[in-house]
Amino acid sequence: IAGDRMCNRIGASMLRSLGVEELIASNLTEYKELAISLGEDEEKFLDIIHLLDDARNSSTLFDCQLWVNAFEAALESSIELNRQGLDPKHISCL
Repeated sequence: IAGDRMCNRIGASMLRSLGVEELIASNLTEYKELAISLGEDEEKFLDIIHLLDDARNSSTLFDCQLWVNAFEAALESSIELNRQGLDPKHISCL
């Protein structure tokens, strides 16, 4: 359920980035309706499972090595700024 809490926003953002926005409910009623429709329609449920599986295998969202490499580069950049006596600055990880 998309909402005003961070965990809700993260979940909705992840679903958007995976291309399965149809799984984002705006409220509890929509969430229940979605759950019931997926429970009653096996073909639709399996389609969603395959979409998620394909997205998981192709999305950078689940590329742990890419994230680790970017995080390490950000840390190295921070250390280098410190060594040069420069003030901290925003460093993007991805």
